[in-house]
Amino acid sequence: MDVNKLDWKRFLGTASDRPFDADQYAHWRWYWDFGSGAMTDLFVHWVDVAHWYLNDDQPRRATATGVKALLQQRQTPDTMSAALSYSKAIVEFDCSLLGYIEGGGLMIRGTKGAMRLHRSGFEVYNEVPRYTEAFVTPPVALKENSPRDGDLDHMKNFLDCVRSRETPTAPVEVGVAAARAGHAANLAMRGNGVWTA
Repeated sequence: MDVNKLDWKRFLGTASDRPFDADQYAHWRWYWDFGSGAMTDLFVHWVDVAHWYLNDDQPRRATATGVKALLQQRQTPDTMSAALSYSKAIVEFDCSLLGYIEGGGLMIRGTKGAMRLHRSGFEVYNEVPRYTEAFVTPPVALKENSPRDGDLDHMKNFLDCVRSRETPTAPVEVGVAAARAGHAANLAMRGNGVWTA
């Protein structure tokens, strides 16, 4: 990157003036002046699925906490946990940039089973017959692999809708609702740990 060609003042926008900082420029998502951390970066890519499934995109309450366990130079937490209450369910989000053993995705839990949804497909697990602390992952009851990343389908749909003026599969309201949920969790985390609508 050629710093001499970068308009740092323009990048700062309405944020307070400061000397050029390569980390803030490259990792802007993790600074409050430019982004809102994991809740509006990682979380929004999955909470929209929960909203669709629940047919509810209005969290009533959020609790959240976070720490900077690894990336001290950044402003937003690199490790956090949030729970958002909706009319019929709680959507939980746990994030740590310390490791990636579980990868990204969404776990939908019910009384008879659970489904892990991720970019390459999903797996369904039957509920274990009784509670045990000697947990072993149950066998997969149903598995579906996606032949391609859904991002391509979303981009194609968006471009097709630009041409046709049709409403895309994920209209702007879906993104606004997902961002609103992320902001509710951040308000809880940056406040007293609780946000209420």
